[in-house]
Amino acid sequence: MQQIADHIARSRSRAFEALPTIDRDIRAVRWRLWHGRVGRSIRDLEQLLGSKLN
Repeated sequence: MQQIADHIARSRSRAFEALPTIDRDIRAVRWRLWHGRVGRSIRDLEQLLGSKLN
């Protein structure tokens, strides 16, 4: 997950501004995975990757 966050931060022109949001989103996904909410985690990651890379 950290690699995903790093990739998103590197790929954005305003990476510094995006870091708090990316960190929050990754923490939420990790929490959901830890608590067995795999389906929601996958949807969140897809959304995160789709929205943050544009």
